[in-house]
Amino acid sequence: MAFTPFNGESIKYDLFLDEVSLTHPSDPSKFYYEVPGVIVADEKAIQINHENFNFSMRWNGEHHHYWHGLNPGQTPFGIIPEIPGVGGRWFLYTMGTPVQYSFYDGTQSLMGTGYAQLDKGWYDKESSAGMAYSMGLSDDLYYMFTGAKLGDSDLEMWAGRYISNEHDLAFYPAFNNLSVKRVIDSCSGYMKIELNKIRYKLVVEAQADINSFYPNEFPSVIIFGGEQRYMKSMQAKMNFSLYKKGDLIESIYMPQALLEFSGPMACDDFFE
Repeated sequence: MAFTPFNGESIKYDLFLDEVSLTHPSDPSKFYYEVPGVIVADEKAIQINHENFNFSMRWNGEHHHYWHGLNPGQTPFGIIPEIPGVGGRWFLYTMGTPVQYSFYDGTQSLMGTGYAQLDKGWYDKESSAGMAYSMGLSDDLYYMFTGAKLGDSDLEMWAGRYISNEHDLAFYPAFNNLSVKRVIDSCSGYMKIELNKIRYKLVVEAQADINSFYPNEFPSVIIFGGEQRYMKSMQAKMNFSLYKKGDLIESIYMPQALLEFSGPMACDDFFE
């Protein structure tokens, strides 16, 4: 778990626990996850009781799924991860869901309403070729954009979703330098993406202080042997400019969001 207050210092807890139960006590067909005495999560809520903090979260509204269909939890990259040598096991269930939450770490006590994005994924040697990722949630916007290298090739593919109060746009998987153009300078905490589709162009610009990044160690990277390093900030400032037929129709600023780089897209100097 990582916690970053607005204009505050990031605090990260890495928990590696052996005893896990995945069987719902009353209905085996329902989702359930429990580490006895530490974590209980089901389809409606999550509760964490750790020696250093307590956290609880409960859904407070309807899920806004990434995909609308029989399987809303598909990967944004469709069937592409099934291609041999590509790898990557990542599934995005909801772009945004209203939540009620509480957090206490002995010093700070926070509670209120907000938004959550629910996904799952794991990485191994095959699927750790490198990626860039950003997501954020606010009253005005749900968004997620990510780009990843395909296996050992030089090919790079991007996908994402932009959901504001006025517009709901899915950007289907596309290769870099075709309908997607990007600039990444991870040593400066900077990323700019230009995504194009029929009638629309979206320019996404992210900037985070390099000192706000921390190294991220996914449990699956450690367990399955992923070889790439990950750097993450939860203090990226985001600017979005949406154009329709060349005319600017929407501008949104988000003061705090997540920005992440891995593999060859990450900054080598950051880890030294």
